[in-house]
Amino acid sequence: MPPEQLLLALLLQAIYGLRSERLC
Repeated sequence: MPPEQLLLALLLQAIYGLRSERLC
């Protein structure tokens, strides 16, 4: 797995986490 893909996945998860916190 390329490192840039890993970074993208991490960023996506961080965004989802923020969105979840805002919704709650």
